[in-house]
Amino acid sequence: MMDGCRAESFYTPDRMTMRSGFDIIQVDKRLWCIRYEARRSCAYILATSPGALVIDAGPDPTALGMMMGLQRARVGLSSIRTLVLTHSHPDQSGGARALSARSGISVHCTAEHARTLAVVAEPTWRERLRGASPLESFDAEGTLAAGQRLSGVDVVEGRAEARRPIGLYAADDELLFTGRDSYAAFEPRSTRWILPAIGQPFAPE
Repeated sequence: MMDGCRAESFYTPDRMTMRSGFDIIQVDKRLWCIRYEARRSCAYILATSPGALVIDAGPDPTALGMMMGLQRARVGLSSIRTLVLTHSHPDQSGGARALSARSGISVHCTAEHARTLAVVAEPTWRERLRGASPLESFDAEGTLAAGQRLSGVDVVEGRAEARRPIGLYAADDELLFTGRDSYAAFEPRSTRWILPAIGQPFAPE
């Protein structure tokens, strides 16, 4: 576990992996991470003023881990201002539909990812063996683009040659959310925590 972070571990069934644990980690004063063991995916809650920003929603279609994370962070559903998906893969978007329905907020992602989310996501054969069900399609706001500012956090574009990955940068807290991409894909910034969608949060050298 990361030095200086407080974590609680849970072991509970879910539809995506049948048996899956997750950790709720307080990474920083205003930042919480829900890390799912089976898929090594991470979702984040950043408490801002006047509300909160949720980055990715985890793989569980019930959004149980995220709901428990919000409870630990003392963030009510009505306090969520923005839900951003860095990617449309099920391990980042699986809980977005349930969280959006419960909170009444819209889901923000790029136009490319919005088109993917509008189609029913069929599980792989390995996921079917574990009892996974197809993820229902849903409509997302496909307007996320570099240069925007959401709940005090900047949308930034990576510099990969083949494609342009999207990340988020909270300058006040020096946090870089890199999505599924390496932090090396983004321009250097003053950063205390690197926050990937796969793996775990870490402090740069």
